[in-house]
Amino acid sequence: GEDLEGTDMSCAFDEVRVEATYVTSAWIQCATPEYAGAFAAQLAVVLDDYAVGALVFTYQSVPEVLSLSPAEGPEGGRNVVYVYGSEFVNTPALSCLFGGIMVPAEFMASTMIRCTAPSHSGGSVELGVTNDGVHFAESRPVYVFKATVHVATMLPTDRKSVG
Repeated sequence: GEDLEGTDMSCAFDEVRVEATYVTSAWIQCATPEYAGAFAAQLAVVLDDYAVGALVFTYQSVPEVLSLSPAEGPEGGRNVVYVYGSEFVNTPALSCLFGGIMVPAEFMASTMIRCTAPSHSGGSVELGVTNDGVHFAESRPVYVFKATVHVATMLPTDRKSVG
């Protein structure tokens, strides 16, 4: 809306009202109240005690990562990694973060997802998980990218039979 600066603004998440901050004539900002679990709330923008718009706001839990299998793979990637934990949600943004590389995750259950490891130079990285592409699990187990071994020469070059 226009000319909102100076107006008494708030956001209502169901029955909980929080203060709104004016950013621009088309943008106000509200901090969400804390809730546990995942659920939908009715969100309304309130100007001078009048609700001027409403939509459904969905709360999602932040996932928890307990373990992964396997915990290592080739630096060329392409291997499937199963991630075990809790609070995984089947959303389009469900993803794994290998170091700084984000890849989509496949939802298997609220306690298991699977991701395909990307190509990455050899070494250890933290593996993060997000349901919404923004908030990541605090627990981040280590995934190890193993360097690819190339055989250049084998000696001896002839094989003798032992009889």
